[in-house]
Amino acid sequence: TSHSSMFTGLLPYNHGVRFLLDKRKAVLADGHVTLAEIFRNNGANTAAFISAVPASSDFGLHQGFEVFDETFERDGRINQRRGDKTADAGVAWLEDVEEPFLGWMHFFDPHDPKIVPPRPTLDQFKPTDLTNKDVLVRAIYDAEVHFMDQQIQRLLEVLEQRQLED
Repeated sequence: TSHSSMFTGLLPYNHGVRFLLDKRKAVLADGHVTLAEIFRNNGANTAAFISAVPASSDFGLHQGFEVFDETFERDGRINQRRGDKTADAGVAWLEDVEEPFLGWMHFFDPHDPKIVPPRPTLDQFKPTDLTNKDVLVRAIYDAEVHFMDQQIQRLLEVLEQRQLED
């Protein structure tokens, strides 16, 4: 519901996307104008790179995006992709995109411990006490946030290299 609000500027009661568990009530109606549609209608290139189902086209969030990359497993268990894969797709698009543009890079890593960062990142946050589950879960979460930050940094570096950071 928050993504629908961000892209329409409307409250959930106004855009109607209020329940993610009931897709009949959770799809953004075509009649609502999104930020991506405004950008596209004014000559901008638009693309979205999505990491998990809650931000997917299942909920109508693709409206206005010329590219809507939601390439991740949909097997009922994972339904997301790790941030580096999302960043890879976003970086490839940013390297060639012409101004003006709107790019939405959606990361999900810290939301779910099913997909963990690579071993080197995990090792950076490895706690000394591996028997304390709370400490271990916090360390994994910290590693996920750090890994996601690294992916965002990659995108910012491409923007800077292309002098598009503004």
